Parts: sequence; structure tokens; C-alpha cells
Amino acid sequence: MKYTKKDLASYNLHLINTDKFKTITMKVVFSSPIKKDEITMRNVLSDLLLQSSKNYESRRELTIKAEELYAADIYNNTQRIGNYILTSFNLQVLNDKYTEENNFEEAVKFLSEIIFNPDIKDNSFKEDKLDLVLSNVKVALESLKEDATNYSLLRLMEAYDKDSPVSYRMVGYLEDINKIKPDTLYEYYKNLIEYDYVDIYVVGDFENNTIQEIIKKYFIKHYKALSRITEESMKKRNFLSEILFWLILIGVIVVLLTTLFSGDSAEEPLTYDDVIKYFQNEQVTELTVTSKNELKMTIMENGTPKTVTYKLKSFEMFHEDLGPTVQAQVEAGIT
Repeated sequence: MKYTKKDLASYNLHLINTDKFKTITMKVVFSSPIKKDEITMRNVLSDLLLQSSKNYESRRELTIKAEELYAADIYNNTQRIGNYILTSFNLQVLNDKYTEENNFEEAVKFLSEIIFNPDIKDNSFKEDKLDLVLSNVKVALESLKEDATNYSLLRLMEAYDKDSPVSYRMVGYLEDINKIKPDTLYEYYKNLIEYDYVDIYVVGDFENNTIQEIIKKYFIKHYKALSRITEESMKKRNFLSEILFWLILIGVIVVLLTTLFSGDSAEEPLTYDDVIKYFQNEQVTELTVTSKNELKMTIMENGTPKTVTYKLKSFEMFHEDLGPTVQAQVEAGIT
């Protein structure tokens, strides 16, 4: 394993070389000082960007494109480190060695499209798309109390020091939902792109120069305003970068140790086409859909049962494509 850091002025590029994975993982991390009244807006924004873009106007179109990239997985997450809030857009895709030439570059281009080319109209996010995300976030916030253990921890931290970032709820606040409007959210998005610190991490088996050129091609054009980078901000950004690097490295080590002790080699990810074929070929004997939109299936391969899991990128798309087939098979005996 080898680590290389490239300081490209407006963002840091972190390259972690390892030949232990068939995939390449990329994280684009935006970080800024945390503000309690912006947490909900930031969460809504990151979810909204994964619903559509200018060239892919629906979640279904995004899902189809991801499948064309050999089941590329794109997801987001938000976390707090110290007094900073970090929003990550993550890409995991099969290495070109197992797919075709330039598949990784196409995946990076796709991620760039999602981040930098949002689905807007008249300098605002589209209201119908925003309403859908707000509805989902509201349901999640209203269900917080259903998890007694997690909710009690949240209340404990708030009682300990309600003004400290440690007590902030990273899932957001219900009372902030109605304050989020299409135009103000777009202004917040532009501010995030312009002023947040940016770190890009890439983990996998690759040539550093090739990856650096791909990243420059699709990201550096969005970061020409270098006047925002001061010596003070550079020190803060580098401090955050190092913490993130160690967190990512720990994650890589955990995955490697899990693979080592389980004795299993990394399998190629299950694709949406695989899922469709399992149902069309009537190979599924057991099916569970989790609250996280994961399909957990027991399938028969050469007379032997096998458990597989697939993370649905769009439950609506799955229902549209396979709803009647699944229902018929459930009635026929799938448990």
C-alpha cells in the first residue's frame, strides 16, 4: 500500500495505491465550519443532487447510467469532525482491468455531472424534486424517537452542552425543513462549491499520473478562484485532510483484514441486470427488502442455495420493472 498526496492549490488529491481490490473508490469531500442551522439544508442538498442532474433528469436515468458503468455505486454521507461539517460524494466502480478501457474515467465524469451540473431552472432547484427529498428527510427525522437508544444518546449530548458542535444532530432538525426553499438552497449550493475546502481521495489499483489527469480534467475547471485559499485556511484544510486520510486508511485495513480472515476474495458487485435475471429465471427462493432499500435474496445456483445482497438505487424503478413478476413469485411460494 502506498500513499501520495498532491497539493493542487484549490483542492488536495490523495492517492492510496493497493492491489487488494477489484474496485476503485473515490471520495469527494466538501468541508466547512459547522453551523447548526445549516445542517438540515446541507443534508437535503446532498440528497437532492443524487436525485437528478441537468443531463439525467430523473433518479431512474441516473440509475440506468450507473448500471451502464458496470454497476457503479454513487452515494453520499455527512459527518462532523471537530468544528467542521464534511459532506462526501462517493464513487465505487470496477477497475478498468475487469471492465473496459476508460470505464473509470466515464464514472468520474458521471460523478462530476452529479456534483457540478445540478437540475435547476431559473436559478432555483426544481420544486417537485425538492419536495420529494424534503418529504423523505421529514419522515426520517420524525422517526428518530423510534430508535430509543440512538435518541437517548442525542438527548444526552444536548443536555451535556447544547451550544457545542458535539451536541448537534447530524441528521438535521425537523423545525428547519420548512425554511428550505428552491432558490435559497441553490444559493447555498453555489456557496458550498465556491468556498468549501475540497479533498479528493482515490483508493485502488491504478497509475497515479493517469488518475491525476482524469481528476484535473473533470474537477479543476470548477476551482479557478484561488484567491479564497489563504495560508490560514490552507492549514485548516490540511489538518482536516490528515484526519480524513487516517479514517479512510483504517477503513481500508478493516476491509483487508475481514477478507483475510474470512478467506474470501473480493467478488464482483451484483448488478441490477443480475437481479432481474434471478427473478426472470425463477432462481429466488427467499426475499427480504430492508428499510435501507437493500434486497436480500436467497437464490439457487446449480442446485445450491446462495445468499446475495443488492442495494437498490431506486425502489420505484425496481417496482416498475419487476413488481408483477415478484408478486407472482411471492404468491407461488417465495418467502
